[in-house]
Amino acid sequence: MSKNNIEKRQTEEFEAESARYISSYLNDMQRRDTIIPKSIDKDSINSILDVGCGNGTFLRDWKNYFEAKNAVGIEPSSTGVEVLKEKWKDDKELSFNNSFAHNLPFDTDTFDLVTTWSVLHWVGRNEYLQSIGEMVRLCSKYLCVMDFVAKIDYRTPYHNKDGLYT
Repeated sequence: MSKNNIEKRQTEEFEAESARYISSYLNDMQRRDTIIPKSIDKDSINSILDVGCGNGTFLRDWKNYFEAKNAVGIEPSSTGVEVLKEKWKDDKELSFNNSFAHNLPFDTDTFDLVTTWSVLHWVGRNEYLQSIGEMVRLCSKYLCVMDFVAKIDYRTPYHNKDGLYT
């Protein structure tokens, strides 16, 4: 399998997983515990980008806490984004875009706060550093990257070389 075919398949899997997650947790308003770093100057945040926003609840909670006037959620599934737009249509300060973390469609320094929660472990190694670079590029003040360490070792075979795992 060529490198381009592997990358294309992996990107398609990101999109499918995004749609599955949004559908599974759309109405689960308590899915994520809201953890907001209180060290961030509350008055300095007017715009927020949540990369991998899931069902939108986390983004909504941060927007409300910071009283941000512009809060944007990103998901790779165009179907999932349409579902989110419908779910949150009454909140005019929330918007959702279809994009991948490694190619975000915004100008440099667009957002006061860029956040991603439990997303980077889904990003393939070919897009990982580019994804972080994109978040840094868009962030004018604060970048919050949160992920997790599994209690049980979980490895996926790396399909480009036997004996390696992600």
